[in-house]
Amino acid sequence: MQRTCVIMQPTYLPWSGYFNLAAKCDTFVFLDDVQLEKRSWQTRNRILVSGREFLLSVPLVKSAQTIKINETLVSDWASWCPKHLKTIELAYPSILLETGVIEILTKSFYASRKISEINVAIIRSFFKILGIDCETTLSSQLRCDGHRSQKLANIVRAVGADVYLSPEGSREYLEADDFSNRFGIELIFQKYTPSPYPQRKSENFVSHLSIIDVIGSNGVDFASSYIRRDE
Repeated sequence: MQRTCVIMQPTYLPWSGYFNLAAKCDTFVFLDDVQLEKRSWQTRNRILVSGREFLLSVPLVKSAQTIKINETLVSDWASWCPKHLKTIELAYPSILLETGVIEILTKSFYASRKISEINVAIIRSFFKILGIDCETTLSSQLRCDGHRSQKLANIVRAVGADVYLSPEGSREYLEADDFSNRFGIELIFQKYTPSPYPQRKSENFVSHLSIIDVIGSNGVDFASSYIRRDE
C-alpha cells in the first residue's frame, strides 16, 4: 500500500489549504530546520476584523539572517499574545462557543519562546479538532541533509513514504528538478481551490485567510468539511 507524505514549514495560524494537505496524507512533516524567511507566513497571517483584512504578526527577537525556523525566538509574550487573543475574540465572538479553540490558542501561544514550537503546537491541536489523523514529525528530528529537492526526497524516504504530495506553488521548481525521475518518488500536486463561504461582516469573499476565519465565521464542523473539499 502506498504511503503519502506532505512536507510543510510550520506557519502561523495556517489557511484552509494547509489543512487540506494534511487531511490527504499518511505522514505530515514540519520542515523546521530550514532558514526562516523574514516577513513570511511563519510569523503572520490574516483574519477579518469588521469585514476588513487584518494582519496578525508575531514579533521576533532580532537574530542573524541565516537563522533556522526552529532556532527563532519570539518577543516577550506580553507584547503580542494578549493582543492576538483579544483581536480574535472581538473579530469572531462566536469562536468563544467553539469548544477548545481559544484554549488551544492560549496554551500554544505561551508554550514556548520558539516560533516553530508555537506554530507546531497550534497546528497539531487543530489537526485534532478538525479530525485529521495523519502522523506528524519534525524534519529536525529526521536529520535529513540535502538542498531543495534532495532534502525533500530524503525526508520522504525517511518516513517510509513513496508518494510526495506538494502544494501547487512548488510545481515549477520540483518539475525543473525532475523530482519524480531523479528520486524515484511519485509526485502529485494538491488540487484545492477555496470556495466562498459566509464571512462575518464581509460583503465580498476574501480568500486564503487563516483557518481562524473559517472557524470563527462558521464553526468547527463546517471547517472540518470545508478543508476536505477539492476543486
